[in-house]
Amino acid sequence: MMNIVLATDFSMNSWDMIITSLKLYAGTKCRFYLFHCYEPELRNYVGSRSTARAGVIVGSLKEVAQARLKETLADIEKVHKNANHSFDILSRQGDIIEALEEIAVEKDIDLIAMGTKGATGAKNIFMGSTAVRILRKISKVPILAVPENTEFQSLKSVIFPTEYAHNYSENTLQPLKKLLSLWPAEILLFHVAQEFTLTEKQKMNRSALKQRLEKLDYGFFKVAVKSTVARAILKFAEEKEAQMITMVKHRHTLLESFIEEPVIKKVSLNTSIPILVLQGA
Repeated sequence: MMNIVLATDFSMNSWDMIITSLKLYAGTKCRFYLFHCYEPELRNYVGSRSTARAGVIVGSLKEVAQARLKETLADIEKVHKNANHSFDILSRQGDIIEALEEIAVEKDIDLIAMGTKGATGAKNIFMGSTAVRILRKISKVPILAVPENTEFQSLKSVIFPTEYAHNYSENTLQPLKKLLSLWPAEILLFHVAQEFTLTEKQKMNRSALKQRLEKLDYGFFKVAVKSTVARAILKFAEEKEAQMITMVKHRHTLLESFIEEPVIKKVSLNTSIPILVLQGA
């Protein structure tokens, strides 16, 4: 059984993320943890009376969070009937990174799913600050980041940008393989670069990747970076009509470039393709 966190802030983007996750993993047994994190601003509450008041505020926020989680679960149950799936609700006070890391250990989590934008996110930003922070800080659990307006129906092709800079382990690739055991999708591996001559190390990594994907349907492509890494990846995904992008998280590699580029933070990118982030060794 898979254990999956559905991290929600009750936005429409979060609802898109929930429905996409349920559809993606419809064919396997899952326990979904519908999760909300609240972080009250308590710096101004000092002294015995203020401390008591702060306690009331925190208690109230927890009650609201639990009530909204129950409402969301009721909404899910109205539209989603799947004997493979069961649900729990969780709310935590404090920093979302710390909360997710604790839950990942406590519940043996296999995947964290989230929206790319929060309830207050600006319309012209593809990925909000909380999503970027989670992608940066969470290092042991794969992450599914779902943009707003995603209308997932089926998984037919997954694009996998790489620089062949690392030898991806079997453990790193396992979440992708698990997903592809549920969907007969092809993997479109593509080298993102300005220059395509491979070093000996890159050749070895490419060969190892081929061996680890040998039982799957895959093909190799090359994509030149003409403006930014993000635009190159998203343009290729749209050209191939892919339903998912997957990237492996390592320091100083494509994912870091992808989320750090100004185009992600400031410029509108018209895409609704989910991104599966695998954790590098």
